[in-house]
Amino acid sequence: MTHSDFCILPRGDDPNPGRRLVDAVAAGCVPMIIGDTIILPLGKLLPYESFTVRVSESEFVRYPKTTIEEALAKAVPQLASLRRSLMHARDDFLLGTGTSPINSSVTRGADYVLLQAGRIFCPRTPTSFRACVTEFA
Repeated sequence: MTHSDFCILPRGDDPNPGRRLVDAVAAGCVPMIIGDTIILPLGKLLPYESFTVRVSESEFVRYPKTTIEEALAKAVPQLASLRRSLMHARDDFLLGTGTSPINSSVTRGADYVLLQAGRIFCPRTPTSFRACVTEFA
């Protein structure tokens, strides 16, 4: 997932993509959601339309290859914008900071403090903590 531009998330047994969506967002992979009845967590609190691609399940079942090709043809020119929006929403989605109250426990505060400290210490979102530390060595 970390090496992919798009991650396909088909509808499963549940109407919620669950772990597949979390993994895609964490990896920085733009979720391509296949399913007309998929219910996304925190539906109105996160701007999913800005960082996901939706594919009609009925069209996918009828013409799988063509439907995916058409979705990719529309999405690829918008990839930079989709990724930018994904990165903005990722912290809210994964840590429950900002406007998205995913994690309302005591650890939310600790996560938020660590996130803010990390942004001050290394504001450019490195691939690893070590990448920030070597700048100061």
